[in-house]
Amino acid sequence: MSDNSLIVKEASIDDLETTLRTAAEDLRTFFTDLMDEVDQITAGWSAETGSKQAADRAARRMIDASGRAASVLETMATAVHNYGEEAHDIEVKNVAIVG
Repeated sequence: MSDNSLIVKEASIDDLETTLRTAAEDLRTFFTDLMDEVDQITAGWSAETGSKQAADRAARRMIDASGRAASVLETMATAVHNYGEEAHDIEVKNVAIVG
């Protein structure tokens, strides 16, 4: 019989999932707050100026990029959660087999 084993600590899985979800939310909040601050600073700029248009384009790109990054973190959190569930299910089946 093989001596291969995998040890999964449920608390570590939960902590990692929470950390990833919190990081995603923090990222979204940070960039939303940053863009609100930029909007306040540039509020007096005419929408017709090249600098205001460039600032708006940059803001949209930053929001889009941060949203994609946050989505990746959420996808990772979901994968970690699923891994934890699968590990638990395997453990239950193994106990049933041994028991």
